[in-house]
Amino acid sequence: EARRAAAILTDEFYRSGRNAVIVNGPFFTEAERRGYLHHLETPVDSLFVTLRVTFEESLRRAQADPRRVISRRRDWLAERFSVNQQLMPPLLSTDLIVDTDGRSPEEIAAEILPVATSGRGPDRC
Repeated sequence: EARRAAAILTDEFYRSGRNAVIVNGPFFTEAERRGYLHHLETPVDSLFVTLRVTFEESLRRAQADPRRVISRRRDWLAERFSVNQQLMPPLLSTDLIVDTDGRSPEEIAAEILPVATSGRGPDRC
C-alpha cells in the first residue's frame, strides 16, 4: 500500500536527520490520513496543507504542460475538479488551505513555512 510505503520512507528521512518531510497525497479523507499516520513510527506534529486552485487555472496549467494527456481535456478535468470540490468542506477547518492562482512556488512556500515551523496551526496531530 502506498501510504504505508510513504510512512516507512518518512521514518527513514527523519532517522537520517531531516527536520521535515513533505508527502504528496491525496489526503482528502480521514481514512486516507489514518492510512499514512497509522504506519508512521516517528513522533511528529503533522500539518496537512491543501493547495487550492480554480478550475480555469487548473485547466490552463494542464493545457500548458505537454506531459499531460487526459487532464488537458476540459470534461475530464471538470469531473475531477467537481469531486475535489465536494471533498473540500471538512478540510477548511482542519488544513492549512493555500490558494495558488497566480502565485509563484516561492510565494506559496512563504505562506506555508511560518505555520509549518511554528508548532501551531490546523490539524496538528
